[in-house]
Amino acid sequence: DKLPGVVGRSGKMNSFLSVVYWLSFCLFFGSCALSKSLPEDATLYTGAKINYEKKIDKKLSISELQTEMASVVRNPRPNSKILGMRVKLRLYNLFYTTKEKGLKQWLQKKLGEPPVIYDEAVIKQTEALLENRATNNGYFEASVSSDVSTKNRKTSVSYKVNVYPPFVMDTIKNIIQDSLIAAEIRAIADSTFLQPGERYDLKLIKRERERIAVKLREKGYYYFQDDFLLYEADTTLVRRKIEMALKIKEDTPARSLKPQKIRNIFVYPDYDLQRSNTPALDTLREQNMVFIYDDLLLTTDEMRKVVLLESGNVYNGTFHQRTLERLSNMQIYQYIDVAFEKVARQDSLLDVYIYLTPRKKRTIEGSLGGSYTNSVSFGPEISVNYINRNLFKGAEILKIKGTANYNFPLGNQVLTTQEQKLELELTKPRVWFPLRQILDSKILIGSTFGRLEFSRNLIQLPLQGFQDTLEQLGSYPALLENLSRDSLYAPSVGINSATFGFGYRWRRKITIRHQLTPLEFSLQLPVYQENELQEFLLQLANNNEDRNLGLNFEQMIIYKPNYIFLYDSRFERVERNNYFYRAKAGYSINRLLKNNPLVDAAKLEGQYLQLENDIRYFWKPVPRTTFAFRVAPAVAYPLTNEVILPFFDLFVIGGANSVRAFQPRRVGPGNTEPTNDNFFFTGTGNLRLETSFEIRQKVTSLLELAFFVDGGNTWLLRGSSDDDIAKFNANDFYRELASGAGVGMRLDFDILLIRLDIAYPLTKPWLPEGERFVGNQFKLNELNFNLAFGYPF
Repeated sequence: DKLPGVVGRSGKMNSFLSVVYWLSFCLFFGSCALSKSLPEDATLYTGAKINYEKKIDKKLSISELQTEMASVVRNPRPNSKILGMRVKLRLYNLFYTTKEKGLKQWLQKKLGEPPVIYDEAVIKQTEALLENRATNNGYFEASVSSDVSTKNRKTSVSYKVNVYPPFVMDTIKNIIQDSLIAAEIRAIADSTFLQPGERYDLKLIKRERERIAVKLREKGYYYFQDDFLLYEADTTLVRRKIEMALKIKEDTPARSLKPQKIRNIFVYPDYDLQRSNTPALDTLREQNMVFIYDDLLLTTDEMRKVVLLESGNVYNGTFHQRTLERLSNMQIYQYIDVAFEKVARQDSLLDVYIYLTPRKKRTIEGSLGGSYTNSVSFGPEISVNYINRNLFKGAEILKIKGTANYNFPLGNQVLTTQEQKLELELTKPRVWFPLRQILDSKILIGSTFGRLEFSRNLIQLPLQGFQDTLEQLGSYPALLENLSRDSLYAPSVGINSATFGFGYRWRRKITIRHQLTPLEFSLQLPVYQENELQEFLLQLANNNEDRNLGLNFEQMIIYKPNYIFLYDSRFERVERNNYFYRAKAGYSINRLLKNNPLVDAAKLEGQYLQLENDIRYFWKPVPRTTFAFRVAPAVAYPLTNEVILPFFDLFVIGGANSVRAFQPRRVGPGNTEPTNDNFFFTGTGNLRLETSFEIRQKVTSLLELAFFVDGGNTWLLRGSSDDDIAKFNANDFYRELASGAGVGMRLDFDILLIRLDIAYPLTKPWLPEGERFVGNQFKLNELNFNLAFGYPF
């Protein structure tokens, strides 16, 4: 007889398995799931495709037209798919209910997606839109028809587009009657977007109208808008030829055709949206700029340098935009408005009103987080930020940031167990430089910064695997004694550093940013838990000439001026295709400060170039799906025979933001196998290459799934003859890439994104050639879990 308790558990288990089976069947195999919530006479819309038939010219290139038409048939958008299945629609039907409240309704709404129903009226509208797109691109003779196919209550649509050769612009004339405006437009004709012989393109025509309007506003035509311009197209001359004529619309207001001059500039530097600005406020006039205030906050001299509009000059649209950007760049105002008012009984005079609402002068923010890497470490992290705005009444920003973390080690490996950092930065929102033309530049939006940084990192160094070496040397009794008591003995070294930097940040376009740091000095000072540890590390470094990790900890001073270039198309607007590029170039001179008999004099000073690149591409074919690609090569190129890089300037592979299938410092350099016997000398190099590819799929506004592949390694550019496995070889470096693949889950709380990535190695570079692929040898203990915040790139 079975025991009652066992019977109960078995019954519960069978019930549980039945529920799992039922859910799986309904979700992935239930054919009725797709139609459960459809109205009786409705069908599910599954998408559309377009077939093109080229008339007259079979070799005609229509790639741009195809791209535009493809965007049209995306609407209405069919129910989304994950791995080829309409999972969200199936979930919607699985929890389908007509009730307005309750758990089932909540699950239906949060996890599911209602069916997209076929609508014949929408299809007719799409036909008209496709013909419209063809016309806008110069294909005036194009025709569109559709074929609707319905099967098993699913409907798809196939559109057929007949395409004839496009019309091209033959002549482009300016027939504007206003002689002053006509002359201004002729003066800027060289940079036109419209060229004779090019295909008619309505988008280009709109861009040309916008370009002319912007240029006219730069000449003082404040009221002029691109809608006032009209291009008339005459297609009656020659077959598929167009004569373009630029005119100004008849209903254009007269004041729009006159340059406007600025009379007075009124500045409210402490404007309160809740307070009516009464005559009781103080008034100060300086050089045709009137300040109306309760508290001036910013010196009048600083304000005059920021406001590029000038009394007595004509309005300039570029200076208007630059003034707004410079005021925003100060970071001391939460509300900025530059308004223009027509002067009474004048048709060409403007008064300027600048309203500025300050931010809080001081703010303190803090955050508490944590990190986890399986088999390596986990621990908390805390940070506190203090900001003081307008420190000396010149819009100076003082930022003080303190961070600290403690990593509880989960294994006996080299890792940072503690880190504390204090950063102080003072920023002046202007490029301060002796040359006046840079100081007063009306083109650049920039700032000058000075930075101090103090940090302390505690590194634990496991001696497991070095007992034989210690016994052979015979001069480290304290280390041997501790190791004999504890085979996992790992003494620590604290690396203290102080950095001073002075430099400039500037930009002309919102998508392109620069940073130049001509002065940057760092001082590194180690503190060893055991005095014998320092000498032991130096002796190991001396015996392994090109693996100078013992020297990387030593006292040194580094001078490293650098330049950073950043391009990010997302600063302007988020599109289907976005690009990111960050480059850093630096020149470094470092010198060891302490002589030691174990250190060759040639190693005391070194010079190297440091070049880092980070290239990213984001493709978003549909709103909820993003393909992300990244490649990041970097090199610290030695200019002298011996270069001792500071420990934290060495390149490392692995971890939550790198090759996620491997732990930090467990890959490289080259084909070196990471073992406890050589752990001091692995995992770092002076050349790095890493790359990642991700597919990010939004499931709900909160949940996102990801599928990724990572690859990379580090190498040594210069190695001794017995160190060939670590040296970089341009002919076969790709065979030495460590790689891994995995899945991730991200929880997006808007202000915080929590990420869990699970990865498994695909290739291990230290294995013999032909055996490096291990993706088909699944071992549960080689799964790598990474918990982190934010995207990996």
